[in-house]
Amino acid sequence: MTILGGLGFVLVGCLMLVLPPPAKSVLPWTMALQSVVGVLAILFGSVGLGAAIYVAIRLILTQRSDGSD
Repeated sequence: MTILGGLGFVLVGCLMLVLPPPAKSVLPWTMALQSVVGVLAILFGSVGLGAAIYVAIRLILTQRSDGSD
């Protein structure tokens, strides 16, 4: 589930970098602000993906050969 969340943040961040800002919004939203938020989303998602992969690999590597933890 953490991997899907990380991928979601990275995907949304990439879309924010590529797509133009919305024409109508409640808050003032510029391309520069959208780019900053997009980069932060990519970084946040990458950290989450890295942590999830690290935990998954660590669990595989620390198992004993007899099958117990």
